[in-house]
Amino acid sequence: MQTLEVSPAIVIAALIIAVFIGLISTTFLKYPYDKRIKIWGTGWLILSTLATFSVIVPSNTFGVWNLLAVIGIVLGSTVIVNGSIDREVVLFPWWVYAIVMVASVAYGAVCMLLQIYTSVAFILPELYGGIAALFFLRAILNHTTKRGAFVWLIVISTLGWTITAFGVASLLILPPGTVKVYLSFQGAFIGMIILFIYGRSVELSHETLSYQNRLALLLASVIHHDIRNYIQILRQSLELARLDEVKHRDWLSVAAQVAENVATFLEEVREATSEIARYQKVEREMDLSKVVSSILEFFSRVYLDKKVKIVNRVEEAQMVYSNDLLRQIIYNIIDNAIKHGTTLLKIGTKSDNRHIVLYIEDRAGGLPQAPLDYINKPGELSKAPGVGLGLILIKGLAPLCQVEVHAENVYENGQPVGCRYNLEFIAPLSNNS
Repeated sequence: MQTLEVSPAIVIAALIIAVFIGLISTTFLKYPYDKRIKIWGTGWLILSTLATFSVIVPSNTFGVWNLLAVIGIVLGSTVIVNGSIDREVVLFPWWVYAIVMVASVAYGAVCMLLQIYTSVAFILPELYGGIAALFFLRAILNHTTKRGAFVWLIVISTLGWTITAFGVASLLILPPGTVKVYLSFQGAFIGMIILFIYGRSVELSHETLSYQNRLALLLASVIHHDIRNYIQILRQSLELARLDEVKHRDWLSVAAQVAENVATFLEEVREATSEIARYQKVEREMDLSKVVSSILEFFSRVYLDKKVKIVNRVEEAQMVYSNDLLRQIIYNIIDNAIKHGTTLLKIGTKSDNRHIVLYIEDRAGGLPQAPLDYINKPGELSKAPGVGLGLILIKGLAPLCQVEVHAENVYENGQPVGCRYNLEFIAPLSNNS
């Protein structure tokens, strides 16, 4: 076996890349806000790290370093496919990766025993990597609603990797000296993909944390205002109970009701803030009918004394692409309507080939223009014109759930009798994409 000389520049570059990958992996894999990005990044790191050895120590015939590269390409590509298929983002069972490892080692062992030329041996692994890159490219375009600079740079780099992966057969006709150049270009594309995925992860984490911080500050302001009002009413009720002996019991009943309302309010705040604090950007396909049904079942147990007619027209297996905070939005819309005395709730969906709109219509008297403008107009969360916690959560949580919310009053005989909320799911449905 004839081994080609290794340039010192290649060794130095490889060491720099190794340090760079190590720095990225220690932060990127530990602090991702998107589980899908974490899986993708892991796949590309495996692929790039193990494939680097074949570039550092190139050879005409298949050797041990090439075996590591094959394992890296096949195993890393499998992880990339894992994060790219249209399903809830969970890892494949362990035995899938065990089979991949055994198949990679067996393939490499056969290539070493038969002394197959390196350019020939890499055709199948590279083709598999190219297929994985196509899955990855499709997922990036389908599951990314805001396509900023990092997303397009990922797409361009992936196209470069895909072209070089499927063009690997050209290694058979290229002069030996140019094979290293070809592989270097391919390695550059892979390195750029990792860098841009890392950049997108940092960008996403920054956006999410910044948004959560603004929402938390606004919630703190609303909570302070509402608790102060509750305390003022409670103190007045107790004072009147002390001064008015005739209506002593009545004022104590008012105070007890206020205390109960405070406990309910604090429980809602606790649940909402807990959901926001635990938020991870893990979108997945969700059955909207099951989400709505579970919320309605909860309200049927909590508001036993409320006479509300509910017309639920959400079809079964109505799939949307969102996350667990969606429940909090729907909960607050229905809860607001019931607390304001609605006698009717209409819930249903409208859909086209790509998007679904969930509508919730009540008969609670409608909303003033200022709250309607607050919900419908994009802008700062802090511009809340005296609205309560429920409306702030509806508006504030929507961007975290891949949802756009629009509200409009329902009129009868020229008078507002209720409000209709439209929740449009802006991310494409993966089963229709």
